[in-house]
Amino acid sequence: MTSPQGRAFAVMLAVFGEMEAEAIRARVRAARAQILKDGRWPGGGIPYGYQSVPNPNGPGRVLAQDQERIGWLAGAVAKALSGETVNAIAAWLTDSEAPLPARRTERTSGSGSWNRQTVDGLLRNPVLAGMTPHNPGRAKSAKRVDPFAVLLDERGQPVISRALAIITTEEFATLQRLLAARTVPQARKKAERQSTSAFLSRVARCDECAVYLCRGTNQKRPVLYCPKCRQTIGRTALDAYLIERLLIERADQLVGDLDVAEAWARAGHDDMARRAVLVSQLDRLAIRRGVVGRYFDEERVLLTWSSCRQHPRA
Repeated sequence: MTSPQGRAFAVMLAVFGEMEAEAIRARVRAARAQILKDGRWPGGGIPYGYQSVPNPNGPGRVLAQDQERIGWLAGAVAKALSGETVNAIAAWLTDSEAPLPARRTERTSGSGSWNRQTVDGLLRNPVLAGMTPHNPGRAKSAKRVDPFAVLLDERGQPVISRALAIITTEEFATLQRLLAARTVPQARKKAERQSTSAFLSRVARCDECAVYLCRGTNQKRPVLYCPKCRQTIGRTALDAYLIERLLIERADQLVGDLDVAEAWARAGHDDMARRAVLVSQLDRLAIRRGVVGRYFDEERVLLTWSSCRQHPRA
């Protein structure tokens, strides 16, 4: 590389290397297209309810229905078409102890719970109608894959495998419209979701389930909800109630070298700093199930302060 001849030779090597890389990509794309055209499985994640088996008509492997899981898949699809939410279907699969997807079973240790993302993904897979995704080996991290980007024949119509289909293409289109019409925050992209205050993040627990309540929204209003029993409580009144009690009942208690009132004033509008002040004074904060209604019920809030550490000036 110190001479003109050496630099010229390096440039030629780079050109030939780039040409070979493009040739390899072209061969891989052609091979993949031929595999899909032959009806074989090109590899990648196997959809729930199906399995990869040796091709009875030649080399390679093909998809076939997994008899252990296909019934659960059909049940989930039927519930979704009847109008049930994805969360309700996930809860049904968990309560019924439906077998988890094979790859998730390998990654988890003892957890038999279905989550919303898993159920939503399997309901959007075109293989439900016997269609072949245009890129079935696409990574699961690739969000919002178009469910209608499928393999087409010479006439521009989807290639259908009757042996794999559990619903018709019309039912699949209806299912996608139902999923797209969901207005819950979890159905949107993360960037489009409404953010909520972190003031009570991992602070309050469900009195019945003993798990932390999660942040969310209900009709665009901030709430806390239990991921197990699904009870909810509005954040607007709850936050104001907790802040009022904190500043009245614990104003002269210590937070480090400051009392609560001073620490709270310094926190300003910083949700995490305000949360730290609240947590420093809490022994227990739980929310019990109550009658769902319009008004805030103080009796649902089970609050116990920690042992007193009064400011020396008091």
